[in-house]
Order: sequence, then structure tokens, then C-alpha cells
Amino acid sequence: MCLPINCSRNDTNKADAGLDAERKRLEQERKELERIKAEIEERSRLEAERKQLEAEKKKLIEKEVPKYSSISMEFTLDFETGDLRGWTKTGTAFDYQPTLGDNPTARRRGQSSRHQGRYWIGGFEKYQGKPGQKPGNIQGDRPQGTLTSPSFTIPSGSLSFLIGGGSSMNTRIELLVSGRSVLQTSGQNTETMHRVTWDLSPYTGETGRIRIVDDASGGWGHINVDDLKFSSF
Repeated sequence: MCLPINCSRNDTNKADAGLDAERKRLEQERKELERIKAEIEERSRLEAERKQLEAEKKKLIEKEVPKYSSISMEFTLDFETGDLRGWTKTGTAFDYQPTLGDNPTARRRGQSSRHQGRYWIGGFEKYQGKPGQKPGNIQGDRPQGTLTSPSFTIPSGSLSFLIGGGSSMNTRIELLVSGRSVLQTSGQNTETMHRVTWDLSPYTGETGRIRIVDDASGGWGHINVDDLKFSSF
């Protein structure tokens, strides 16, 4: 049995020990709460960063690698459909296009068209294999007009095509970006087509159209085009 003064001291010591234990417990709880809070904030930051990276990746893919179907389903690139599917025509220069077979050889021009497949754009020619037409028929250089593709998102890589006909810039194929002509190519005053390649990298992701132009009526006042190919596909 303790004396009253000793008992009072023992009670005080016990109370102090209890408070210390409570302080330690609260401190541990505070540290644990801060750890959980920091972990939640870190997870939120990482999730936001992940979403941002996914959004940037999606934009990059949409810009750099447009799907082939977005172009090929809208207009013919090789004219093997036997018509001008998807192209908008003005004037009369392309009324009898596309041309079937090597019509320059059929009319004994001495310059093979060297087209790909069966059909191609031959501005001097007038033979599509239709009733009343004969191999070697021509319309000549007098008609003028244009063929313009629908708008499309310009892919990365390059665009190549076969071209022949007149060498004047009045007979040309061109790439339009926002209505402005940025690339142009003409023939070499021969019916025989050769392949030309355009670098599309400066215009990737922009909206473009392809236009085939015949603004001439004199000698070599026509253009030949065939087999447009995008390297990305």
C-alpha cells in the first residue's frame, strides 16, 4: 500500500505515459494519412499523364497515317473502274475518259502510252471501248477542262504517278492545299508516260486535292495521267 503522495505520483506518471502513447499513435496515424494522400495524388498525376500521352499518340496517328480507305473509297486512283469515279469534271477535255488500251499505238503515233492496267487518262484520245468508237479514234488538242479529286487528308510519305502529254504548265497535274497549288508537274511533249514522285512530308495532315488541268488548245495541248500511288498504303 502506497502513501497518498506516492500514489498521486504514480497516477501522474501513468497519465503522462498514456498521453505519450496517444501522441505516438496520433503521429503514426498522421504519417499514414499523409502517405495515403501522397500515394493518391501520385496515382492521379500518373493517370492524367497517361491520358495526355494517349491523346497525343492518337492525334499523331491520325495525322501521320490516314487510312487508305479514306482516299481510295472516294475517288479512283488508277481509273481501272473504267470511269472517273469521285472526280469532278469541268469543260470538255475529259469527256471521253478514261482511255482504254494503248490508243496512241493504235493510231500509229509511234509513242506507246506505257499505261498501267487497262484504263488511263489520255487527253488526246477518244476511245473507251464503247459502241461506235474504234481504237485509234481521237478528240485532238482543242478541248479544255479539269478533273479535280475530292478533299482528303494528306498522308505522310510520297505520291507518285505516270504523266505524259504536253510540257506547258497549261497542261499539268497539281496538288492543292487549302485551295493553293503547291506542287505541279507537266509532260514532256510525248504520249509516253513516265513516273514522277512528289514528297508530301511538308503537307502531311493538311487538307488537299489533286487536280488534272488542260488549259491549252494548240500543239501538245493535252495531258496524260495514270496510276496514282500513295507510298503510305
